[in-house]
Amino acid sequence: MISSFQEAALLHPSLSQVAERIDVALQLDRDNPPMEPMGDGRPAYMPGDAPGPADEVFATAVLLEFSENACAVRILDRGHQPLLAVQHGAASVVESDHSLPLGMGDLLPTPPRTVTHTLAPGDILIAYSDGVTEARDGAGTFYPLRERLQDHCAGRAWPICPTGLVTFLEEDVARWAPTLGDDLVAIAFQPAAPSDED
Repeated sequence: MISSFQEAALLHPSLSQVAERIDVALQLDRDNPPMEPMGDGRPAYMPGDAPGPADEVFATAVLLEFSENACAVRILDRGHQPLLAVQHGAASVVESDHSLPLGMGDLLPTPPRTVTHTLAPGDILIAYSDGVTEARDGAGTFYPLRERLQDHCAGRAWPICPTGLVTFLEEDVARWAPTLGDDLVAIAFQPAAPSDED
């Protein structure tokens, strides 16, 4: 999938075309399972065997394309966790056209819509893995990401920076969940402050 993305991102001008290229690659893998031999010499799949639902090849992803000045971002959501935006101390869900994961494009009745989101100076866009929102406390309660970000950012007298938010999430999820059963990934984006020459 990563190789397909790297190739498609260089060759195709739109997010939807990049997603379509990855869809095709994953569908080919799904429909043509590997025949490498297992430990006893048998192939991984016998001819005629169809992979079941557990063997489906797909990946959730969100594709982002920033404008040259990073004040706008185009979003194509393929089954990913919703992005969050921190603006003026408030954390909110970013609108997107939530669609099926990559590898399932052949099941879509229409191509998913690309949504453009505007970023003002100081705004922070946050993408994260489901390991963050599926972390559970001792009572089994999922980590309430938006609410925890909101509480952390509200009323701050100093500027909030992307690195600080990611560090907060890393430490706060560890405090919330006694054990973690999945990987934790969080990435924060912020437009650079305009220079005095602009």
